[in-house]
Amino acid sequence: MGEGRRIVLFFAVAGCLLVVALVLSLVRLHFIHHAKSAEGIVNPVSTGGTHVTIEFATASGKKSWFITSGEVATHPGQSVQVLYREGLNPSWYPDGVDACMASPSSLWYLPARLAVLGGGFFVVGMWGSRIERLVRALRPRLRKP
Repeated sequence: MGEGRRIVLFFAVAGCLLVVALVLSLVRLHFIHHAKSAEGIVNPVSTGGTHVTIEFATASGKKSWFITSGEVATHPGQSVQVLYREGLNPSWYPDGVDACMASPSSLWYLPARLAVLGGGFFVVGMWGSRIERLVRALRPRLRKP
């Protein structure tokens, strides 16, 4: 694979990651805009170390739960703020409720991670293209005796 193709590959990967981060951010903003807030309790019988179960009650009184992705450290019995939407399609959400912890790291972890990775690929692509141009410019001078 030629140097120019590698650079294009870095830019393509960067573009894809940045677009996915943007889409996830827009989805998350939509969720936050339409979500209701409730207080949840970290289940003391959660099975995973970082992936704990949070139980909460919706405004309509429906008991619900969700499993965290592990971005926020919690301990059993801890009270946490929860953002949720209810009345959703049961084929996508078994109990019709979509919820997550109302903390910045829980809400923005994945979009931020993908944006940083995409930015990294973009910077490496830019750096690689400059090095390639520099090598092409110096190559004739280096060959002369």
